[in-house]
Amino acid sequence: MSALHLTRHSVFVATKRWAMACLRTLLLLLAIAIQTGCASRYITQSERLQSQGQHEQAVERMREAERRFPDDVRVRATARRLQEESLDALIQAARQELAAGREAQADAMLLRALSIDARNDRALSLQEELRRTARARLAAERASELIAQGDLDRARQLVDQGLADLPRHRELLAQRSEIE
Repeated sequence: MSALHLTRHSVFVATKRWAMACLRTLLLLLAIAIQTGCASRYITQSERLQSQGQHEQAVERMREAERRFPDDVRVRATARRLQEESLDALIQAARQELAAGREAQADAMLLRALSIDARNDRALSLQEELRRTARARLAAERASELIAQGDLDRARQLVDQGLADLPRHRELLAQRSEIE
């Protein structure tokens, strides 16, 4: 073999190796671009669900994205953000319902929040406040019956128990004044 043939062969082999390396790099970049596109779809869908008030579905969609793309920092950050925003919205809605006296609706909002994060301190605290409000309301109702029957001692006990749960309950405070 001539030296010229060996040189052409070496150039051909080197060019082929370089082309294969370029092809591998392009395939890797394409895979990354596809994965990024898929992750972006999850984020877009989750944000749309959240804007429609479908907080649990939005958070679950991002949890799926986290399972599929565990190393994607943007997915993790978006998942945390959407979870916090969803919890904030549901807890705020529960507070508004409770303030309006709609305890059942407030409880429903809190159950939704706790389905997202079962250990959320704010939701658990508000749920306990809701329970105290319900107990105070029941105590006031029963105390009204006892007052009407003339059983002021038992009515006073119920009022005191209710006020121990919720010291500023208007109806119980009015009943205390009525009994005394």
